[in-house]
Amino acid sequence: METIEAYRLTFLSSCARGLRSLAAEYGIRAGGCAYVKAATAHGQANASARLPTIRALCGKAIDEVHIIGQRATQGTLPKGCAVVVISSDIAVLLEVSSQITDVDAEIRKLRAKQQKSQAAADKLDQLLSREGFEEKASTVAISAEKRKLEDARAAAESYQRTIEQFEKLKVA
Repeated sequence: METIEAYRLTFLSSCARGLRSLAAEYGIRAGGCAYVKAATAHGQANASARLPTIRALCGKAIDEVHIIGQRATQGTLPKGCAVVVISSDIAVLLEVSSQITDVDAEIRKLRAKQQKSQAAADKLDQLLSREGFEEKASTVAISAEKRKLEDARAAAESYQRTIEQFEKLKVA
Protein backbone atom coordinates (compact mmCIF):
# COMPACT_ATOMS: atom_id res chain seq x y z
CA MET A 1 0.00 0.00 0.00
CA GLU A 2 2.84 2.38 0.84
CA THR A 3 4.41 1.71 -2.56
CA ILE A 4 1.21 2.69 -4.37
CA GLU A 5 0.90 5.87 -2.32
CA ALA A 6 4.55 6.72 -2.95
CA TYR A 7 4.01 6.23 -6.70
CA ARG A 8 0.98 8.54 -6.63
CA LEU A 9 2.89 11.26 -4.80
CA THR A 10 5.86 10.92 -7.17
CA PHE A 11 3.53 11.08 -10.16
CA LEU A 12 1.76 14.20 -8.87
CA SER A 13 4.92 16.03 -7.87
CA SER A 14 6.69 15.12 -11.13
CA CYS A 15 3.83 16.44 -13.28
CA ALA A 16 3.51 19.65 -11.26
CA ARG A 17 7.29 20.17 -11.10
CA GLY A 18 7.57 19.70 -14.87
CA LEU A 19 4.83 22.23 -15.56
CA ARG A 20 6.18 24.77 -13.06
CA SER A 21 9.63 24.39 -14.59
CA LEU A 22 8.29 25.06 -18.09
CA ALA A 23 6.30 28.05 -16.86
CA ALA A 24 9.42 29.52 -15.25
CA GLU A 25 11.60 28.78 -18.29
CA TYR A 26 9.19 30.56 -20.66
CA GLY A 27 8.25 33.40 -18.30
CA ILE A 28 4.60 32.41 -17.88
CA ARG A 29 3.36 33.94 -14.63
CA ALA A 30 -0.40 33.47 -15.10
CA GLY A 31 -2.93 32.16 -17.59
CA GLY A 32 -0.93 29.11 -18.65
CA CYS A 33 -2.63 26.23 -20.44
CA ALA A 34 -1.10 22.82 -19.80
CA TYR A 35 -1.66 19.24 -20.85
CA VAL A 36 -0.83 15.86 -19.38
CA LYS A 37 -0.34 13.40 -22.23
CA ALA A 38 -0.81 9.75 -21.37
CA ALA A 39 0.56 7.02 -23.60
CA THR A 40 -1.31 4.19 -21.87
CA ALA A 41 -4.80 3.58 -20.51
CA HIS A 42 -3.33 3.25 -17.00
CA GLY A 43 -1.52 6.58 -17.34
CA GLN A 44 -4.66 8.27 -18.63
CA ALA A 45 -6.76 6.91 -15.75
CA ASN A 46 -4.12 7.94 -13.24
CA ALA A 47 -3.83 11.46 -14.65
CA SER A 48 -7.60 11.91 -14.94
CA ALA A 49 -8.17 10.81 -11.35
CA ARG A 50 -5.56 13.25 -10.07
CA LEU A 51 -6.22 16.21 -12.36
CA PRO A 52 -7.52 18.58 -9.63
CA THR A 53 -4.46 17.86 -7.48
CA ILE A 54 -2.07 18.37 -10.40
CA ARG A 55 -3.80 21.66 -11.18
CA ALA A 56 -3.53 22.79 -7.55
CA LEU A 57 0.15 21.86 -7.31
CA CYS A 58 1.04 23.82 -10.47
CA GLY A 59 0.60 27.17 -8.77
CA LYS A 60 -0.63 30.49 -10.13
CA ALA A 61 1.09 30.25 -13.51
CA ILE A 62 -1.14 27.45 -14.79
CA ASP A 63 -4.88 28.15 -15.07
CA GLU A 64 -5.92 25.12 -17.11
CA VAL A 65 -4.73 21.52 -17.18
CA HIS A 66 -6.18 19.05 -19.67
CA ILE A 67 -5.66 15.34 -20.23
CA ILE A 68 -4.62 14.09 -23.65
CA GLY A 69 -5.45 10.43 -23.99
CA GLN A 70 -3.48 7.61 -25.51
CA ARG A 71 -5.55 7.70 -28.70
CA ALA A 72 -4.57 11.27 -29.56
CA THR A 73 -3.00 11.54 -32.99
CA GLN A 74 -0.28 13.94 -34.07
CA GLY A 75 -2.93 16.10 -35.75
CA THR A 76 -5.00 16.44 -32.56
CA LEU A 77 -2.14 17.38 -30.25
CA PRO A 78 -1.96 21.04 -29.20
CA LYS A 79 0.42 23.18 -31.22
CA GLY A 80 3.24 25.36 -29.92
CA CYS A 81 3.83 23.47 -26.70
CA ALA A 82 7.03 22.84 -24.80
CA VAL A 83 7.34 19.39 -23.28
CA VAL A 84 8.81 17.66 -20.24
CA VAL A 85 8.81 13.89 -20.35
CA ILE A 86 7.93 12.43 -16.96
CA SER A 87 8.21 8.80 -18.03
CA SER A 88 7.57 6.66 -21.09
CA ASP A 89 3.88 6.77 -20.10
CA ILE A 90 3.45 10.45 -19.22
CA ALA A 91 4.59 13.79 -20.62
CA VAL A 92 3.46 17.28 -19.65
CA LEU A 93 3.06 20.06 -22.21
CA LEU A 94 2.65 23.80 -21.80
CA GLU A 95 1.45 26.17 -24.50
CA VAL A 96 4.34 28.58 -25.06
CA SER A 97 4.04 29.74 -28.67
CA SER A 98 2.99 33.25 -27.64
CA GLN A 99 6.04 33.52 -25.36
CA ILE A 100 8.65 32.56 -27.95
CA THR A 101 10.50 35.46 -29.52
CA ASP A 102 13.38 33.50 -31.06
CA VAL A 103 12.12 30.21 -32.49
CA ASP A 104 15.58 29.22 -33.73
CA ALA A 105 17.05 29.55 -30.23
CA GLU A 106 14.26 27.39 -28.81
CA ILE A 107 14.85 24.76 -31.46
CA ARG A 108 18.57 24.73 -30.60
CA LYS A 109 17.72 24.17 -26.91
CA LEU A 110 15.34 21.36 -27.80
CA ARG A 111 17.90 19.73 -30.11
CA ALA A 112 20.40 19.70 -27.25
CA LYS A 113 17.84 18.04 -24.96
CA GLN A 114 16.91 15.56 -27.67
CA GLN A 115 20.56 14.67 -28.31
CA LYS A 116 21.15 14.20 -24.58
CA SER A 117 18.13 11.87 -24.32
CA GLN A 118 19.21 9.97 -27.43
CA ALA A 119 22.75 9.59 -26.06
CA ALA A 120 21.35 8.23 -22.80
CA ALA A 121 19.18 5.77 -24.73
CA ASP A 122 22.14 4.65 -26.83
CA LYS A 123 24.27 4.13 -23.72
CA LEU A 124 21.54 2.11 -22.01
CA ASP A 125 20.98 0.08 -25.16
CA GLN A 126 24.69 -0.76 -25.26
CA LEU A 127 24.62 -1.75 -21.59
CA LEU A 128 21.62 -4.03 -22.02
CA SER A 129 23.05 -5.68 -25.13
CA ARG A 130 26.48 -6.22 -23.57
CA GLU A 131 27.41 -9.88 -23.54
CA GLY A 132 26.77 -11.45 -20.16
CA PHE A 133 24.87 -8.48 -18.71
CA GLU A 134 21.60 -10.36 -18.24
CA GLU A 135 23.37 -13.32 -16.62
CA LYS A 136 25.31 -11.13 -14.18
CA ALA A 137 22.66 -8.53 -13.29
CA SER A 138 19.65 -9.12 -11.08
CA THR A 139 16.17 -9.09 -12.60
CA VAL A 140 15.41 -5.91 -10.64
CA ALA A 141 18.45 -4.15 -12.13
CA ILE A 142 17.62 -5.36 -15.64
CA SER A 143 14.03 -4.20 -15.26
CA ALA A 144 15.15 -0.79 -13.98
CA GLU A 145 17.60 -0.33 -16.87
CA LYS A 146 14.94 -1.32 -19.42
CA ARG A 147 12.55 1.21 -17.89
CA LYS A 148 15.23 3.91 -18.09
CA LEU A 149 15.77 2.98 -21.74
CA GLU A 150 12.04 3.31 -22.47
CA ASP A 151 11.95 6.69 -20.73
CA ALA A 152 15.00 7.99 -22.61
CA ARG A 153 13.59 6.87 -25.96
CA ALA A 154 10.22 8.46 -25.14
CA ALA A 155 11.94 11.72 -24.19
CA ALA A 156 13.99 11.80 -27.40
CA GLU A 157 10.88 11.15 -29.49
CA SER A 158 8.88 13.79 -27.61
CA TYR A 159 11.61 16.40 -28.07
CA GLN A 160 11.73 15.57 -31.78
CA ARG A 161 7.96 16.14 -32.09
CA THR A 162 8.30 19.45 -30.25
CA ILE A 163 11.11 20.52 -32.59
CA GLU A 164 8.83 19.75 -35.53
CA GLN A 165 6.05 21.84 -33.96
CA PHE A 166 8.41 24.77 -33.36
CA GLU A 167 9.71 24.57 -36.93
CA LYS A 168 6.10 25.00 -38.10
CA LEU A 169 5.96 28.19 -36.00
CA LYS A 170 8.82 29.58 -38.10
CA VAL A 171 6.81 29.03 -41.28
CA ALA A 172 3.56 30.43 -39.90
